[in-house]
This record gives sequence, structure tokens and C-alpha cells, in this order.
Amino acid sequence: MSTRLANLANALVVCAKEFPADDAPPLIERVTQLGFANGIFLTVKHPEDADQLLAELDVLEISGGVDRSALVATLHILLLGDAWLRTIGEKLSPFVQDRPDDLRRLLFGFFAGIPVAKSPPNYAKLMDAQWGSFNPETKFLYARLIRWRLTGWKPEQPPFVEFLAGFYTSGSMVGRVMVGSSQVVLAVARSFSNCWQLRVWAETGWEGGRQGVLHRPEHINAMIAELREGLLEEVVELYRSCVLTTTAPDGSVRPERVALRFFSLRRGRDYAEIYCCGEQPRLIAHVAFDFCFWMGVLSTQPIPRAVTRP
Repeated sequence: MSTRLANLANALVVCAKEFPADDAPPLIERVTQLGFANGIFLTVKHPEDADQLLAELDVLEISGGVDRSALVATLHILLLGDAWLRTIGEKLSPFVQDRPDDLRRLLFGFFAGIPVAKSPPNYAKLMDAQWGSFNPETKFLYARLIRWRLTGWKPEQPPFVEFLAGFYTSGSMVGRVMVGSSQVVLAVARSFSNCWQLRVWAETGWEGGRQGVLHRPEHINAMIAELREGLLEEVVELYRSCVLTTTAPDGSVRPERVALRFFSLRRGRDYAEIYCCGEQPRLIAHVAFDFCFWMGVLSTQPIPRAVTRP
């Protein structure tokens, strides 16, 4: 068995554990399904890399003699979101249940997605059109092969850190500071029974922004310089809307309330609904930390309650 492919399968197991799902099947079944989804979208977006991976899987005879035309006919299913993956799991089960070990079952998931995405010809285009319908956490799980093809088919960071990095421009100071700071917070947050508590991420984000101004002003200045034109003014307005309106009577700031106020104002993504439904906790942790970090930065500056106009 190829060590590289074994590590690839194990890396997806780690991701599935870090990003659990309600009412999910047993771990190995879920990872096999995620492997299939990864094979699909790697083929859709980077077919040459998919061919390379398929060649490596063929050397190991991962197909186990399964007829590819039968595989395609069975698994050619076009549905959205979780319904799609659950249906895939039911159809995929007969092909993997008799395999001798979990590793080969997982690798078969990767293998199965590639030929299915190639036939019929319009299937890849249809699946690509559905990409935008997936939420950020689902996109992350379905795109691990897309990312890992750039790093020798292996992750370079823990799953949550990779997830965070996807929200920032590679090499930017904003990305370096936010991802690095969040990684430190996660190490501490894991000591709690629920490491994705909103309060933890909001309060550490707020404090991180304030401490950044005090101890790493050059980093904060570089982050501000990277903001697109007009964005700083928007962030200042959000400070007025989210911090000044939720400050306690004694003047203390309550970062959790700041984050909740931001969720209620957000347009385009309904973070309030996501949070209230208990969905995508890692996304909520990221958004709360990021927003409260910037609010903490601004808290060190004199911000009037309203813009004074002549």
C-alpha cells in the first residue's frame, strides 16, 4: 500500500472528525462518501490532477475489479447538499462493503468519484454549477483534494487552520495574523467541552485586536493597509452599530453581544439563523473571532458615536 495514499485517506478521516455532522453515518462510511465527493470535484475543477490520482489508485488495484460503466451508471446522481451525499452513500455501499480493510474502502471513495465525474460529459458542468449552493463547511470538506494537490496530496495544517486560511488572501498580513491567532485560541478552547462556544471566540478576538495594537502595531498597520478602499470606513460604522450600542451601563464591552449584534445586521449570509440553528459552529467561531478582532483594534482609537458633519 502506498504510504502517500494511506496518509491521504487518514487526513480526510481527521477532517471528518474535526467537522462532524448531525445524523451522520459511522465514520468510515462518511469518510468514504466524502472521498467520493472529493473525487468528483477534483475532476470537475482540475481534471489533469484527477487523472494523476486515478493512475496511482489503479496501480494499487483499488477498483477491485469493479466495472466502471456499472459504477458510473449507479452513482451518476445529481442532487444538492446533504441529500446528495446520503444518496451516494446508499448507492456506494454495495461496492465497498466486502473490501478487506477500512483504508481500501476510503480510497475506493476517491477512485469512484473520478470516472463518475467524467461521464456523461455534461455531468462535471452540472456539478460545478452546484458548487455555490454548498455552505462554507461543506465546501471545505469537498475541496480537500483540490487543496492537497498543491502540497503533494497531504495537508500542511490542521483542518480548522486550513478552513480559516481559505477566507484570506494567501500571504497577506491579515491572513497571517488571523490564522495564527486563531490557532493559538483553538489550542486553549479545546480544554472546554464545546470548543466552538461563541463567547470564547468573541472575547479572544476582541482581546487579540487590542493586544495587537499594543504589542504588534506594525502588524495592525499592515493589516489596515491591505483593506480595500472604503472598507475601513465601513468597519468604523459597524463599530458604532455593534459596540457602542451594546456597551454595558458601566462602560464595559461585552464581545459576545457585539458578535450577536453583527450577526443580526449581516447581509448576504444569515449568520443569526446559522447560529440559532446550531449549524456550522466552526464558521461562526471564525466570523466572531475575525469581527471582534477588528472591533478590538478600533476600541483603542477615539470613535465618536456619529460622524460630525459641518
